[in-house]
Amino acid sequence: MSNTVATKRLTRAEQVAHTIRDRIDRRQLTPGSSLPSVRAMAETTGFSKSTVVEAYDRLVADGIIRSRPGAGIVTFQHEAINQRGEVVCRCERAALIAGAPA
Repeated sequence: MSNTVATKRLTRAEQVAHTIRDRIDRRQLTPGSSLPSVRAMAETTGFSKSTVVEAYDRLVADGIIRSRPGAGIVTFQHEAINQRGEVVCRCERAALIAGAPA
């Protein structure tokens, strides 16, 4: 877990979710990047598979990642559309939420 987390004690699922969000924020994971399988993430973190599933479910609910049949879990690519319906940029949802420039 990153040192940038406030002193608030995070649950294990929150720790996993924070790690993924942090990797997205630092552009280590770009839109469409595959995340480790639930089993692989559980082995890497030492947490249970159910903890990783909870973290992934939270990130899906927040629009940060999505599950794609046959492709696993990937970071979400958001398209900004102007008033004429044209795609003007593709950027990570996490950057939009944080107010960072696309």
